[in-house]
Order: sequence, then C-alpha cells, then structure tokens
Amino acid sequence: MKHYLTILRLCFFCVLLGILLWFLSSIQDMYNNNGSVSVQYVGDNNYPIISKNEIETMAIQFLNNSDSLDKDINTKLLEDLVLKKKYVKKAEVYLDLEGTVNIYVDLRQPFVRWLINDSIYYLDSKGVMLPKLLNIDKNLLVLTADLSEQNNTYLFELLSKIYNNAFLNNLIGGVHFDSDIGYVLSLKTCDLNISLGKDARLDEIKINMIQKFFNFLSSDLSCDYCKEINIQYDKQIICIK
Repeated sequence: MKHYLTILRLCFFCVLLGILLWFLSSIQDMYNNNGSVSVQYVGDNNYPIISKNEIETMAIQFLNNSDSLDKDINTKLLEDLVLKKKYVKKAEVYLDLEGTVNIYVDLRQPFVRWLINDSIYYLDSKGVMLPKLLNIDKNLLVLTADLSEQNNTYLFELLSKIYNNAFLNNLIGGVHFDSDIGYVLSLKTCDLNISLGKDARLDEIKINMIQKFFNFLSSDLSCDYCKEINIQYDKQIICIK
C-alpha cells in the first residue's frame, strides 16, 4: 500500500511538473518577438519625425542581425544601442504580450540658443548641440560665447540660475562670455548690460542687488540712465553711462 502511494505521488508530481513546463512555455510564446517595433517619445517632442524613423530602423536591423525572431531578445543591449544616438537622453525597451518591441525614448531638450557666426544653434543642458528642431520655445536664453575657452560647468550653472529665478527669467534675455571681460547679462526690454566679471556665480545677495536697482530704475529713472551696471564687486553696483 505504501509503495502504491509513493508511485501515485510521483505520478502526480510529474503531471504538475508537465503543467508547469507547459505554462512557462506558453508564457514564453506570448512574449516572443514578432519583428514589429514601436518607438514613442517621452515628454516634449521638438524633433522631426525622421529621428523616430532612424531609431525604428536601427532597432529592426538589431533584431534581424541578432536573429531574435521567436527568441528572447537582449533588451538591455538594445537600450544601450539606442543610447548611443547622440540626441537620446534615456531609453527603455520592453517586449509586450503581442510580441512588439516597445522603445520609449527621452530626447535631449533645447536649453539655450547659441549664437555663433550669425547662426543660431540649440544646446541641451549639458552643452550637446542638437539638430534642427520644431516648436522651439522663444523664451530660451541667447548665448554668445566661445565654449572651447572655459569650463562650461559654471556657464550652464549660471543659465540654470537665471531660468530658476522668476525675476531673472523675466529680466534677462541673453548671456555673453568673453575671456577678457568675463560674463555679461543682457536685458530683454532695456538696452542695458549687467557685468558679472569673471565669476559666474550669481548668489542671492547679487540677485537682490539687481532687483533693488531695477525697482529704483523703473520708478525714478529711465531705462537708458545707465549703459551698463557692474556688480562684480561685493555689495557695490557701479553704473556706467
């Protein structure tokens, strides 16, 4: 009797194992790649459609070259391949139940307009030059500088400081850097410059100085009272006429 129960249990275990293997095989079949690719942009889309087509073509070539149809695909390897595209900031790849390879792409976004040799280019927040874009924000700062002459970290920190401060963002329209005179801010509405000198750090004390000066300028003086104000020295505003 005991021997009979042992055989019965063994048969029951084999049946369960067979069902489990069949189930896992079915799940695998559900996730087999059918050769189709879907690319979707995450966030704002300022790029022409050709960028999406390039990623789709690259993904299809990857699948064909790796003979991935009806097999597992290396999504991490495909993600790394997509990330090699210059304008891709982040990428996520997964295979859905229908077998479609879905690629979610977060593209680099324009951060500043770079004016050089009378031409305008667009840079992201890391200084990467972007292709020709669509629907550009006209409120982006204009940058004039030789980016090869300096540590651009301080420059882009200055740009971020302007964007993140409501007063400065409404006031400042452009930033200029020159290795001889340093950093100069230009206004949106006045023909007036703000000289920071060679120190790009714009702390709260200097921001408050600028705000108080422009409150005074707008209430008691005209916009052209100064041609430039210099705030590179501590607790001083020098008006240059």
